[in-house]
Amino acid sequence: NAAGRLETAQLALDLLVTTDGARALELAELLDTMNRERRTEQDRIYKEALEKYTTALKYYSIINDKKAMIYASSMASSVCLVDSDNKKAHHFLNMEMQLAKEINDSCYISNTLQHASVFYESTDKPDSALYYAKKALSFTTDNTNTSKWLSSIGRIYLEKGQTDSARYYLEASLNTKD
Repeated sequence: NAAGRLETAQLALDLLVTTDGARALELAELLDTMNRERRTEQDRIYKEALEKYTTALKYYSIINDKKAMIYASSMASSVCLVDSDNKKAHHFLNMEMQLAKEINDSCYISNTLQHASVFYESTDKPDSALYYAKKALSFTTDNTNTSKWLSSIGRIYLEKGQTDSARYYLEASLNTKD
């Protein structure tokens, strides 16, 4: 996998098709080294992104720009989620939810609830994901993309194996005006 991400997938293919044991060992070691390098680079990028969003969050907090704080905490939560740090992701998600509640803007609340749904879906908690997706839908306004929330609910029902409910929401998402 690292070979395809960093250089060429040819090395992985060569490993799979070689009949020479020494060549296979050489390729496996090379691919392992490449994978370790990829992980190191990936970790550096996640750390750098998280530092930037937490720094932005501090600055926005100083000037009390809650909408910008929502954005920064949302992005920090996403970085943590991609990096499999669910505890930190949940911390930033809670911050985002609290800020959205404070500004009492239905669009921000809806988006934040959708982020909560994504968080719970990615942490294999489909019932919680469904709860937050439906809550997000309940906060939609004329300015909100309801098809996005409907399709999200449909996808979660589909993952739960509830095809009739999935069909209902997915069809509804196709029939919206936005």
